[in-house]
Amino acid sequence: MATNTSNYGWTKPSYEDAADIEVINGTIDNIDAQVKTNENNISKDEAALVELVDGGAKNILQIGTAVTVEKNGVTAVSNTDGSVTISGVSTSDSQFLIINDLYSGSTTSTYSSQVPIKAGNYVVKATGTRDVIIQAINYNSSTDTEVINSSNDDVEFTATKSYIVFRLVIRGNTDFTTPVTIYPMCSDSALYAISPKSVPYRPSYQELYERVVALEQVNQ
Repeated sequence: MATNTSNYGWTKPSYEDAADIEVINGTIDNIDAQVKTNENNISKDEAALVELVDGGAKNILQIGTAVTVEKNGVTAVSNTDGSVTISGVSTSDSQFLIINDLYSGSTTSTYSSQVPIKAGNYVVKATGTRDVIIQAINYNSSTDTEVINSSNDDVEFTATKSYIVFRLVIRGNTDFTTPVTIYPMCSDSALYAISPKSVPYRPSYQELYERVVALEQVNQ
C-alpha cells in the first residue's frame, strides 16, 4: 500500500504496487518545483545578506576629506563619497608615492593617523587600474612596519600589528588626461567573500557609540 512522505506528503508507492508512471512523474514534478522554490529563497537570502553587508561597516579604510595632493605632474583629490580622483600626466619614469597616509592625507614620511585594526584576515581591494596601487602597511611604530600589500590585484593579508596605514602609489609614465576615480577599500575577509563590491567607509555601531559617549562627555 502506498504511503506519503512526512514533510511534503508526496506519494511513495510500495513494492507491491504496480508502477504508475503518473504517480512517479507527479512526485518528480513536486521535487523539481520544491528545489526551484528553495533556490529562489536562497537567492533572496543571499541578496539580502549582500545588501546588509554592503550597507554596513564593511570598508575600514576611511579617506581624509578635502585632500588635494600634486606630485610629479599628477593630482589626487579626495571626494566626500570616499573616492579619490586622479588626473594629470606623470613626469616620473618610475612609480612614486603620492599620498603617504590616505586617512590623514599626509604626503610626508610620517604616518600621522593610523587606522586601528583587530587581528584577523583582511582584503585590500584593487583600484581597477594598473596605474594606481593601494599600499597597505602593518604598523606599530616608525621602526616597526611591514608592507603587506603593494599590488594591482585584490590581496588578502593577516593583520599582525596594532594599526594599518594605507598609501597611494602612482606608476611611472602614466597619463591621466582623462581623470580616473578609484574607490579604496579594505574589508574583513569574511565580508569580502559575501560581497567584493567597493563601498565607502561607514562607521560601525561601536564607533558611533564611542562618538556619542565622547560628545556627552564634552557637553557635561
